[in-house]
Amino acid sequence: MSTNWNDEELLAYILIYCSLADLSISEGEQAYLTSRFTKDFYHKMLSEVENDSEEVRQLKIKDAYDDHLYRNDETDLIYEEIHNIFTIDGEFDQLEKNLWNQLDQILSPKPSALVS
Repeated sequence: MSTNWNDEELLAYILIYCSLADLSISEGEQAYLTSRFTKDFYHKMLSEVENDSEEVRQLKIKDAYDDHLYRNDETDLIYEEIHNIFTIDGEFDQLEKNLWNQLDQILSPKPSALVS
């Protein structure tokens, strides 16, 4: 599944996906996302995330991540952003922890395309 996303589109998709981990986007999460991305871009990516199934979401993230060949330090920055969105409301609940673990399997410094 090819997305042809740039880095910003991938990050926006991941963060919006994470903000929906507990099934709704809090005011704090929305404020963070709209301060991080333009409002129009945020709404465009939100619509895409909401229209995708859970399976498609994870496939899109994995494929786009693998396409970009991120280094460890770049992956660390993605995780920082994910951590920010998960803890913005002061909690890191079980649904968020579950998604963190799933993303941990999806986002790896060495893309699966390079693993023999």
